Order: sequence, then C-alpha cells, then structure tokens
Amino acid sequence: MEKCKYGEEIMNRTKVCEQSSQAAVSDRPGLVVGIVARNDGERLRGTIADALEIADRVLLLDLGSTDGSVESARSLGADVRSVSADTGKAQAKNALIDIVETENEAQWLLWLNPGERFDRAARTAFDFFLVNQLEQNRAYMMMVRRSFHDSNGMKNFHGGASPQCRRCERDEEMIELRLMPLRAGLRFSRGPKESLFASIAGTTLGLCAAPGRILQAHPFESDDFLRREAAENLALLVALEAEGVAIENELLLCRAESRRNLGDYAGAKADFELLLEQSPYANYQLEAIYRINELYVLRPGGGDEQTLFLTNGIEKFPLDFQLLTFMGIHLQRMRRHDMAVRTFETALNYGRMSFDVWHRCQIQDMAALALSNSYRLLGSLKLATETLATYLEAPAENRELSLHLLDLYIAGNQEIKARQLGAILWGERQASEMRAVVTGACRASAGAWEAASLPLEGAFLEGCRESLCLRWYSLTLLALMKFEEAMPVLELWCEKEPDSVEARAFRFAAATPDRFLETLREIQNAHKESLGITTLETLGLHESETRKKQDEELAWSILGVDPEHDSHSVAMRQMVESSGNVPLPYAEGVSFQPSDKLIHR
Repeated sequence: MEKCKYGEEIMNRTKVCEQSSQAAVSDRPGLVVGIVARNDGERLRGTIADALEIADRVLLLDLGSTDGSVESARSLGADVRSVSADTGKAQAKNALIDIVETENEAQWLLWLNPGERFDRAARTAFDFFLVNQLEQNRAYMMMVRRSFHDSNGMKNFHGGASPQCRRCERDEEMIELRLMPLRAGLRFSRGPKESLFASIAGTTLGLCAAPGRILQAHPFESDDFLRREAAENLALLVALEAEGVAIENELLLCRAESRRNLGDYAGAKADFELLLEQSPYANYQLEAIYRINELYVLRPGGGDEQTLFLTNGIEKFPLDFQLLTFMGIHLQRMRRHDMAVRTFETALNYGRMSFDVWHRCQIQDMAALALSNSYRLLGSLKLATETLATYLEAPAENRELSLHLLDLYIAGNQEIKARQLGAILWGERQASEMRAVVTGACRASAGAWEAASLPLEGAFLEGCRESLCLRWYSLTLLALMKFEEAMPVLELWCEKEPDSVEARAFRFAAATPDRFLETLREIQNAHKESLGITTLETLGLHESETRKKQDEELAWSILGVDPEHDSHSVAMRQMVESSGNVPLPYAEGVSFQPSDKLIHR
C-alpha cells in the first residue's frame, strides 16, 4: 500500500511555503469562505473571525436558525443568506455556490464548517500558496484535524479515561477536499456526507494539495449535538433508501458512524463489516477496520476475536502504520509483549500512513512510546530508554515524550543525562531548582528516601511547583510515612495534573495512613476493568509464570497507566517491597535481541 500522495504533498508544500517570503495580501486572488449552518450559535464566532482573516468575504447560508446565530454572524461581518430549514446539506452548499457565481466576485471558494478554526501556525504558508501556487485547473485537498472531547465527564477512579470514553480524548487527521475553483458544473452530490468527487470526475479538473490545517472540534463537542447530527443523518438515509438510492461506501460509512454515535454498537459493527466486505476502495476498507477495532475497545471482552480481526486486517494492509500500532497495543493488553515489540518496530521502520483515512495525530509518537513501554514490561529499562532517546530528534519540540524519557533516565539513575534533558525542557531560568529536583528524584528512584528528601524539600520550599518535583517529593514523604506532610503536596500534584493516575490514587490512599497499602489494593480490585492498559515499570521477567502473573496483576492495576499517555511509578514497587508483603524482583535484560534497525520519525 502506497502512502497517500496528498498527505505527503501537503507536508512538503507547507515546508516550502514557510521557507519563502510572505507575499502581499493585495496580490491574492479573490477568495470566499463558505459556511452552511443552523443553530450553531457561539461556535460560529471563532470560525467567522478566522475566515475574515484569510478571505475577502465570508458567506454564511443559514438553514432556519432560531437561536440568534444569524444576527450574531452579521454583527461579526459575515454576509448571511437564508434558505428553508428542510434544505439538505448538498442542496444548501450548491445554493451557496450559485450565489457566489451569480455575483461573480471571486475565483475560489474555501469550505469551513461551524466550529472549525484555521490553524494560525500555517497561515504564512497558506497565504504564500494563495498568491503564488494556485492553479485554476485544480481543486485542493487540505489537512483537517478533529478533536474529540469527553462530553459527559466519564472518568475512571484515577482520573484517566475509561475504555468507554477513550475515543473522546484523541485527535485525528485526514485530508479533505476544501478549496475549489468557481467554474461551471461543480456541484455537490446528495447525501449526509455531501461530496464534490462525482462532479469533478466529469471534468478535466485535477486534484492537488494545499498547505495549512483546518481545526475541527464540533462533531463531538456535546452529546446533544452528536445525537442530533446522527439522528438527522439516519433519517436522511432512510429517505434515500425509500427512494431506491443504493446505500454504498460513503452513505454506508455515515450510517455506521451514526449508529455508533447513538450507542447502537451492534448495528454499527454490522454496517462497518458490510462496508469492509463490499467496498472495492482501500480507504473505505481501512476506515471500516479502524472503526471495528474501536468498537472492540469500547466493548472489551473479545480478546481472541479482536486478535484474529486485526491479523486479517494486517494481511490485507501489511504496512499500514496505524493498523500495526493498534495491533501492538492490543498485544500489550494481551500481555504478548515480545510480539508487541516486533509489531511496533515494523510500524516505526516500515509503516506507511494513509492520509485519506482518519488517523490518530501523533500516531508515530504513540508507537515509539508504546515500544519503549514494551521493552520496559519485558524488563529492559536500557532498551526502553534507548528507544525514546533514538526516536527523539529534537526534545524541546516534543515535550510530552521528552518527559517520558526524563522519567526513564531517573528510573535508571542516569542523573547526568536527566539533568541535561531537564535543562532543555526548563531552560536556564529554572536550571538550579530543577537540578535539585532531578538529583532528589534519582535518589528516590534508587530507594534512598532520606537522601532524596533534602533536595526535593529545598526545591519545593523555594517555590518549585513542576509536576516532577510534586510527584517525587510527595512519593518520598509517603515512603518515609510522613502522610500528614504529604497530603498538601499531593493536593498540589492533583491540581497540577488532574488526570494523573498516580496522583489521585496516592492521594486517596494517603487519606487512610493506617491502611495505605490495603487501600491501594482495594483500588486495584474495584477498578480493574476501567484502568485499561498499563505498564509494569521496573518489573522484569520471572522464572515462575504464576508468580509473574500475580506480580503483573498487582502492578498492572495499581502502578500502570495507558502506554498511549503515561509511564510512571518506580516508587510504588519500592514501597511495596519495603512492606515485606509482596516482593517484586527486578531483572534487567531480556531474552531476545532487539531489531538492529534504527527507529526514526
């Protein structure tokens, strides 16, 4: 499977345009931003404001709004026209095209949806592109990023996303046709997901890529909006079926997504499977595979069935980066860490992205972090550290992964490297206090709690409130059984990182000092199903499989976090060890050799 040429082209054009001088706005060809909306209220404000910065005119076609959004849009500078509320999306967009063509004042039309914003970081490249690279015989694909939100506040006990709502806490990207020339004959086809492709197919118009990124948040901004949109799409699909329209590909995908968003997972899975079976197009097949896998995650319990499904998917698309990453994460969940390592290595070294299908943003970062965690689960802190250190070309530009690498340096007591990385992350302004924090953290990681308390306490009293300081200082106080002193530090840690698994678990357990370890075990038993995938941190390979599984279950539920997000808690192992209740041996090294290929971004 080849990479999507448009995705690569967008990246290349963006780099070229950013390196070129910005052209004068007066040289830009006439551009209209078109928006179709109904009762979108406040979500229109940012969209209109961004549109006015890049276009000569913002034309909003309203479908019978009753929430005051028409008046609001006019006050913001948009030209608002209205049509009846029962006008379909494709019909409305075609009406908007008719208006612009009749008034004959622009050559180009850029489509935005209510709630979408234009990425300011890409403005220079987009402006340069409009002036210097637009071609009238082309329509242009643009990168669209959509954010998912936890609209109902579903969180597990520790504050991490529960399996049921993890899908709401990720961003996805794909390319969409958004920039079109105004020329006779270009019209949208009817359907819930209106499209220009059928119209373009009958012309000599070519498809190309434009730099810039559209930021989309509205599809999952609230449960009410999601259900309303899904219900409207299903109603339209029923009407189309009644008229004898075949529900294939895009319409079938829309029906599956609508059923999923309404909670009909069985119906959604059946539609995705039908799409996978009947569509001849790779992008629809991949989309179906991604979404069926998502349904397995939303409804856990089908481990072997999911393994077989992903295996069949990889046989069909053997080098798809996202599919390989999903398989690796699934293998981690099934505790097949040796196989997970090989899967992640294949993705990072040979995998290819499909930009014409929704794919996870930072999927490469996710795979690198997951590979590092797999090595750690297999007992090799060294390989876990080398994996991230090799992958990170510019630590300052990837703070999240750099913090994970810093944690690995601390776990391995590599104080010099930890200090060097800390200097990159925090700069000279905090250099002195962060050196003290790193020193204390390395001592705490080695179990030297008394020695660790001095630099950590000093940094804290000097006003340091970085998460690294709060974490290691609170854990040090807990290890020294200073529960009363630890509580205010834990509160600050929870405030700093409200979604931290560790922070909330330790704060809850520290509230009952006489039952500290017992409370942690109760958390394990009560929330085993909602914690998701976790890491064992410093646990290694054991001779006894039974003993290994028991040790793994304890760390899996108490210490771990999702390898897509975090990797922590050497301290917990040491506290449990010191209690004499559950010894957790640590073995450095693994029983296999890693790939000799370099991991690269």
